[in-house]
Amino acid sequence: GAAEFALVMVDLNFLKKINEEYGHAIGNKYINKLCDKMISVFPDKDVYRIGGDEFVVVLTGEMYAQRDERIEVLRTSLHNRIVDEKKPWNNVSAAVGMAVYLPQKDLNSKSVFDRADEDMYARKVAMKAASFVAMTLRRMGMARSEGMSSRVPLTRETRWMTWL
Repeated sequence: GAAEFALVMVDLNFLKKINEEYGHAIGNKYINKLCDKMISVFPDKDVYRIGGDEFVVVLTGEMYAQRDERIEVLRTSLHNRIVDEKKPWNNVSAAVGMAVYLPQKDLNSKSVFDRADEDMYARKVAMKAASFVAMTLRRMGMARSEGMSSRVPLTRETRWMTWL
């Protein structure tokens, strides 16, 4: 039968800023915090650091079968964090993308890798956009609170923006 596997790409956000402002020892702590999260979600799996702030996880077997749930757990753990402004290296942020090997489409593992990387990059762009929207709303004094609509008018016209 055809091989069944997926690749998960993870790109750690703000590593350069952490290294520049707090030093490489603190940057290493930041990297280790991400690794701890990844290993807690993907125990006994192949987790590799492939660049300064990039990681890949190879999912096979049971983890492959649970890939969607596991990815959601990782994304949620990275999104639902306590913000520590005094120690920003505790605020691990990363974009996570995934691609599944498709025998009819993928000639080799590089094409799966490229698709996972594209998915990760698209999520990183979306995260930056969401961050910009949140920052803009905070500056406007429109922080989200209980009962506030999840849509915020952009202009007097009928254009609306979904809260990200």
